[in-house]
Amino acid sequence: MRSLRFVLFLFLLSALNLSKAQTAGSTSLRDTIRTLGKLSLVLRDQNAKLARQYGRRSLSLAIQSGDTCLIAHGYLDWGNANNSIYPDSAYIAYRQGLKLSYYCKNSSIRADFFHNIGELLSSAGNRHDAVIYYDSAMQIARQSGDSVILSMTLINYAFFRLENGDTTTAIKEFRKVTSFPPVRGNVANIALAISALINCGDVPPEQVIMLYDSAIQLLNSVPGHEESISQLYINKSTRLPALEALPLLRTAIAISPVYCHTNILAAWNLMAYAYAELGDYKKATVILADSAIPLGEKIKNYDWLSTIYDSYAEILSMTGQFEQAYQMQRKAMACYVADNVRKNTKQLTLLMSMMDVRIMNEKLNQQSLLIEFQKARASRLQLWWSIALLGFGIVFLFWLLFLNKQKVKAQRLQMEAASRLVTLGDHFNESLANELHDTSSLLALAISGSNSNDIEQIRKNISRLSHQLLIKPEQIGFEDQLRTLADTYITFFAANVNLHLHSELPVIKNDQQIHLLRMVAEMFQNSVRHASAATISLQSYLKGQTLIIVFQDDGPGFDPMAHGAGMGLESLRQRAVLIKATLDLQTAPGRGVTWRITVRI
Repeated sequence: MRSLRFVLFLFLLSALNLSKAQTAGSTSLRDTIRTLGKLSLVLRDQNAKLARQYGRRSLSLAIQSGDTCLIAHGYLDWGNANNSIYPDSAYIAYRQGLKLSYYCKNSSIRADFFHNIGELLSSAGNRHDAVIYYDSAMQIARQSGDSVILSMTLINYAFFRLENGDTTTAIKEFRKVTSFPPVRGNVANIALAISALINCGDVPPEQVIMLYDSAIQLLNSVPGHEESISQLYINKSTRLPALEALPLLRTAIAISPVYCHTNILAAWNLMAYAYAELGDYKKATVILADSAIPLGEKIKNYDWLSTIYDSYAEILSMTGQFEQAYQMQRKAMACYVADNVRKNTKQLTLLMSMMDVRIMNEKLNQQSLLIEFQKARASRLQLWWSIALLGFGIVFLFWLLFLNKQKVKAQRLQMEAASRLVTLGDHFNESLANELHDTSSLLALAISGSNSNDIEQIRKNISRLSHQLLIKPEQIGFEDQLRTLADTYITFFAANVNLHLHSELPVIKNDQQIHLLRMVAEMFQNSVRHASAATISLQSYLKGQTLIIVFQDDGPGFDPMAHGAGMGLESLRQRAVLIKATLDLQTAPGRGVTWRITVRI
């Protein structure tokens, strides 16, 4: 009897030790997955490849554990790792994790899934569905009673409203976040809300610096917020003179984590401007050329590279190095185009992934309906054959209607996707149309200048006219360019042109010269081709630092309200916008046309 009791005692003791060992192992695995998740979230914008490795490892360990909640966390980590570079993979991961999260007692992870899916839908342009997911995340956060979860959800919702132009609602939500208790998990969100309120202009100017200091002090009270503190130092520096801003920018670079490249790039960019403002252009260019540009090229952040190249061009222009500035501006434009192409490609990929998920869900629904239908038919066949046949006919009819509805819906989705692609190409087509308009006008002018149908004569006219209208701002002064332009129309159309040009114009930027000459050429073309003007008057004069060009003709004029804006008029307006000029038109039937261009040089 004693031996039996002893054996039972040993069995219970071993079972207890095994239970403790399993609990310890589960806790250790959970901590490992949590650490991998944090790393994948932190590194996704800086080192996408490494972030995806951590996210994949987290999901693999979670699946091996067999714990539903851990698997949901693994899908969250995998989605976070892909969020920036592969949004389509992130969307699928979030959807899978959301299904599993309903089996977890902790509702906070479900709020994370709703928020992340809403964020992806918003970036894809589906703001209607995004609002639904954001509202669901807010509702779950409120029900949880956890201030940390609620503050995080509120701050994300506020930024979503701000991006969509609803500043009033965004400010309201930011204020709510600032009222939360400053516990460890809320500190970063409160500081972020304070900074957002400052940027929204909801804070009196005299309190801005004080609020930045209070936010920095709040973050310093809890370790681990160096990235947010660095951002606040950068934001604060924009509110101070250059001499006071430089120490803050150096501090921001010093405390910024090595993986937070965007903070470092922003600080270097502002530091270059600060040195330029103080007159130390050499340091400004060295910072951009030796530090900011190499880092931007290393991480292939074309958005920031475009900004830095643009800043470099502006500082070079301040020192009179216009040729180098022009080269930097071209690089800035190339980076801007590359960044837009990458963003548009990501958005299109995400839209296609969402369509695939919808189609997959529809297939699953169809399969489910088919199974239910087969079960019902089998039961009815056993009872009433005739009734079953009649029911099958009715269901089959509704089935055809359902398929037709789904087909129409799929076609509508395809049309919406095609419409988005057409919109992306409109901007390119608009600039191409302007260049085609100028080229076609030149060709028409050359042909009309020929009195014969001789192709060789037309070719010579084109060659002669192209040489006369060739814009060479680096070789010929602006006044001479205007005279050459007027002589061209006198030669080809025997136009009566009166010139009153300012004789001593200052140096005008190349891009301004090119656009101004193209605008005057367009006015000449309109007068000789459409107005049959007898006399054309072209004047230019200076008023301080402002150049004023007045173009008049005594043609029949026209009613601007009755005529739509053709390519020529639209080209004039677009070129005026590009050089920040003011373009005024005065005309009426029977009163000729007067154009007035005002631009600061």
